[in-house]
Amino acid sequence: MGTRTNTRTLCQPLTKHSSRGDFVPRSVPLVLPLDLYRRSLGALCVVDMDKNKDFSAETNAQIIALKKSGKQTKAISEQIGVCPRSVRRWVAKFDQEGGHTTPTHKKRPGKPKKTDSRSHTIVKHELESNPRVTARKLKESNPDIFGECSMR
Repeated sequence: MGTRTNTRTLCQPLTKHSSRGDFVPRSVPLVLPLDLYRRSLGALCVVDMDKNKDFSAETNAQIIALKKSGKQTKAISEQIGVCPRSVRRWVAKFDQEGGHTTPTHKKRPGKPKKTDSRSHTIVKHELESNPRVTARKLKESNPDIFGECSMR
């Protein structure tokens, strides 16, 4: 008798093809080892955030506090709503920095923006009052704010 491996088949149900009326598979069945299935399912079910979204300092502190209290990575990720990999990464960063302060994000490289929150507010108000206003008109009516912004 052969040995049975611990695997699980993942596939989506059949969907009705709109033009022909027949059923077609939405995806090809995928066979994964059960432990990989659990890891991928845990990560995929928990994550509901934008890609590359920075967590707030409060979220980072909460992750560290829960890990210090002895909670498992998976439980922390489910409670906070982040993927387990992010939890492990922030805990590792905390340990790497000495374990005394909550880790923070590094300043991202790149050229500073020419607009600020004030200019965004002005644009928002102008568009609410006149949705058909052009960028050229905005710059002409607010030269002190949009003076550095280029026009074609």
